[in-house]
Amino acid sequence: MKSLKKELIPASAEERGISRGERLEQLFYEKREINEKVLIIYLCAGYPDLDFSRELILTAVKAGADIIEVGIPFSDPLADGPAIQHASQQALLKGMNAAKALEMAADIKKCTKIPLLLMSYYNPIYRYGLEKFCGDAFKAEVDGIIVPDLPVEESEKLVSITRNFGLGFVPLVSPTSTLERLKRISKTALGFIYCVSTTGTTGSTIRSFGDAKEMAEKLRSITQKPTALGFGIEGPEHVRMAAPMFDGIIVGSAVIRIIEHFKKSRESCFKEVGEFISSLKKACR
Repeated sequence: MKSLKKELIPASAEERGISRGERLEQLFYEKREINEKVLIIYLCAGYPDLDFSRELILTAVKAGADIIEVGIPFSDPLADGPAIQHASQQALLKGMNAAKALEMAADIKKCTKIPLLLMSYYNPIYRYGLEKFCGDAFKAEVDGIIVPDLPVEESEKLVSITRNFGLGFVPLVSPTSTLERLKRISKTALGFIYCVSTTGTTGSTIRSFGDAKEMAEKLRSITQKPTALGFGIEGPEHVRMAAPMFDGIIVGSAVIRIIEHFKKSRESCFKEVGEFISSLKKACR
């Protein structure tokens, strides 16, 4: 791989200090010490519109989110259920794309230092250019990326580039992942490992935490990397059920559904979203 441009990244580890990915991971270790779970909230960039989504992110921060996952909308979001698919389509219709999402991230980082992750399917990143995307993410002060449709067999190049920029890389594992595959995937993680609760899409109802528990036990047997559970977390009760098994909880579709219901009144939407996230955070303690 060609060397990255010096103006995009610090020239040495000493200049860079601890990387953003390492800082992201450290947050989980600090929460472990006080027996508190990390709350990660997913929001779609540009939904319901650019300014609205920016304010929703700041609302989530004020309500207690520890990490914000900003979704870059894509026309074929295979891992997402109806709520996030609808949000993505609405955002795309209003002109949201990877470049605008990066600009929004940079704007948000002027207001808060909370860790910010970009969730994007591989196609938008590939079209943007892997090095250019990571370089622009670095300049926007993004802390890491999640690419849900990138299999570990194809991830080496992107993982290497994120490491060069000091960004976190958050891989996904599922209940069907074998022990050997979990070992391979966990080696790519910097920040945390995203554990998918079911074999369905985001927003799928969790009927049992049995598969999640088994997945958590497998991961604990092979790595000390932080883990966070997502897909189907509907409210505080689910958070309390998952908390003993994982270091963090990821909530997306449940928040998006609230936004869709109250989006005609920004004041009501901010209030409802804030109260819901506050209840989730309370369950994390």
